[in-house]
Amino acid sequence: MVAVSQMPEFCQSLPCLECDNLSHPRFMTDSLYWDLIITGGSRMKAGAKILTWIKYSLSIFMLCMPTWSHAHGFAGKRFFPTTPAVEDPFVSDEFSLSFQHVKAPDEEGGGDARTTAYAMEYAKRITPKWAISIDGAYLRQDLIPGEANWGFSNVGTGLKYQFFTSEAHEALMSLGVDVEWANSGTSRIGAESFSVISPAFFFGKGFGDISNPESALRALATTGVISVNIPSQVKIVDGPDTTLNPVTLGYDFTFQYNLDYKQSYVRDSGLGEPFRHLIPVVELSLETCMNRGCDGETQAWAFPGVLWNNHAIELGLSAQVPLNDTTGNDVGVIGLIHVFVDDLFPNTLGRPLFGQARGG
Repeated sequence: MVAVSQMPEFCQSLPCLECDNLSHPRFMTDSLYWDLIITGGSRMKAGAKILTWIKYSLSIFMLCMPTWSHAHGFAGKRFFPTTPAVEDPFVSDEFSLSFQHVKAPDEEGGGDARTTAYAMEYAKRITPKWAISIDGAYLRQDLIPGEANWGFSNVGTGLKYQFFTSEAHEALMSLGVDVEWANSGTSRIGAESFSVISPAFFFGKGFGDISNPESALRALATTGVISVNIPSQVKIVDGPDTTLNPVTLGYDFTFQYNLDYKQSYVRDSGLGEPFRHLIPVVELSLETCMNRGCDGETQAWAFPGVLWNNHAIELGLSAQVPLNDTTGNDVGVIGLIHVFVDDLFPNTLGRPLFGQARGG
């Protein structure tokens, strides 16, 4: 591990790892996301209070922690933060807690569907370039006013390989696959009886290589995920009813502006703590049905928000804004508490199981 005093100013002020989920809001497995968030499925109607005290308690605790610096989440000078809705383009050791509250239209015309979800995700590097992950969510729903359902989503697991890193061009690329496992959740809240396999391509690109050294655009970065979500069963037959399970194409992007990067590498405008650690971000999450009765139907959300990070923790809060008729007219909220495991436990839980960590 490189000592803090030996790191550039920008590296000293940043965390060093990100989470390892696949596309869509990170606690929503693909088929559950399609039914709940994308279509506002009739099975998924819920409402509950958001437990924000966790965020404040954990942030106060983390302010008392010592700090370290590694190189995870970096491509050259560029730090790519965790974002609440779109997966990051690199491997890491991480632990995340997330929450979401959303209201979406009922596809059968029965009114609005409300859902609050609380989720966790843990990712572990096997080698410096390979990582595995596991995630799940607890959801509360209201089928009609006065009646509630609650239960767990199907368990998701993931594998990711970071195959390209360019420090000079602040670029990262990875390949991954996620599996949502059939019958591992609660059926009454919509956990599916079939698995979903989602191969994905990830990328990240910072604009610090722009030729003009004083251009404010150098602090801008983008990340994205392109995934194909393939159900293990083509259809489900329940008596006289047959439900087709479509293949969907997900394409998600983020646009983020790192104020700490601007302060350290472009122009110091005198922005002090804690504001210099803010990263305004806009995320876009889109999914298109490919076959089986809904060909070409595209659903879209935008997630404008802000991130804040120190050496050991990142907090994120975004609005969830529908972009077309099928995703409704109501704005939801999505939040993230992200812990940098390899900073907190660099010699134990934060180390790859095999091989030497980069920057270690």
